[in-house]
Amino acid sequence: MIRVALALVAAVGAPHSPSTCAIAWNARAGATLLTRVARSHARTAFIQDDTLVATDTWTKTSTTSTQSKGCSIVFVLPRGGSIRAWGRWRGSTVVGWTAMPAAASFRVPHNARVHADGTVGFTG
Repeated sequence: MIRVALALVAAVGAPHSPSTCAIAWNARAGATLLTRVARSHARTAFIQDDTLVATDTWTKTSTTSTQSKGCSIVFVLPRGGSIRAWGRWRGSTVVGWTAMPAAASFRVPHNARVHADGTVGFTG
C-alpha cells in the first residue's frame, strides 16, 4: 500500500489561528523535522491555519481519499525555495506533521520568524 499526502490551501473555516498552528508545530513537529528546518537556515515562514489536508491511499485493487482540516507552514529558505510542512488538526494541536522541500517560483509572504532550533514564532 502506498500513501500520499498533500496540503491544499482552502478556506475550511477551522476555529484555529496561525498562532495555534505555530504552537502546535513547536510542540509536535518532532526532532527530525525541527532539525531539518534549523539546518536549512530559514529565518521567516508563512503560517496558514485553514489548510485542507488530503490523503490518497491505493493498492492494486482499490483507492481511498480522505480530507481533514489542517495547518501548513512554508519555511522560506535564504537561497530560494522552501520547505513546506503540514499536518491535521486534532483538537487544539496538529498531528502527523509532514514536510518536503519545494521550489518557490514566487515571493512568499511571511508572518512568522524561524528560531535557530527550527521552532517558529507567529508575528502576525
